[in-house]
Amino acid sequence: MVTAKKEKTPTKLEDGRRKKRPGVEEQTEIITQAAIELFVEHGTRSTSIAQICARADVSKPTFYRCFKDKEALVSRLYDSSVNAHVGALLKATFPKDQPIDITIKEALNDLLDAIFKQAQLAQLLIREYGDPHSPAAQIIDSAFERIATVMENTFKSQNMKSPSRTALKAIMSAFQWIVYDAIRAGLSPATIQQAKDASHELAAMLFANIAS
Repeated sequence: MVTAKKEKTPTKLEDGRRKKRPGVEEQTEIITQAAIELFVEHGTRSTSIAQICARADVSKPTFYRCFKDKEALVSRLYDSSVNAHVGALLKATFPKDQPIDITIKEALNDLLDAIFKQAQLAQLLIREYGDPHSPAAQIIDSAFERIATVMENTFKSQNMKSPSRTALKAIMSAFQWIVYDAIRAGLSPATIQQAKDASHELAAMLFANIAS
């Protein structure tokens, strides 16, 4: 059984003063990173608050100062990461002074770079998405709906016929697989470029189908 460690007493500075304890914001980040590591190793359901506290080297009271419970940590983690990426993608869509395909290509490159910077979290999200009752599934499904709505409106503004919403969401799932495949392959420069090229191909197939 894993037990939470007691927080270390702040060490003294050279002038004899004690170092200041981390604030709530810093402790929240420490706990979050420890949780991600454990979630990747064991899954969210099999990871306890005690295990998170032990990995983060904080006490349970400190955990509860930062999060109401484990579910709050998981929801915040998924919600903030997914919505940050979705928000960036939607913000990049779609200036009128350049072709839509070029805009999407640039947006996909930026999105992949952002996701790969948090590869461990992305891997966790995709894996947890397989459980339809998980927070990951609910948040990603909501993100897919938001993106589909924007894409439908974009096609309409360009006087193009939009694919069905189901087809648009299937394309997003294919993109999700490209991300997961690149992460499993190790994210070398060559692998990252291959992922970007595959994403561009996917987008090109979409627009070629619409134009035909």
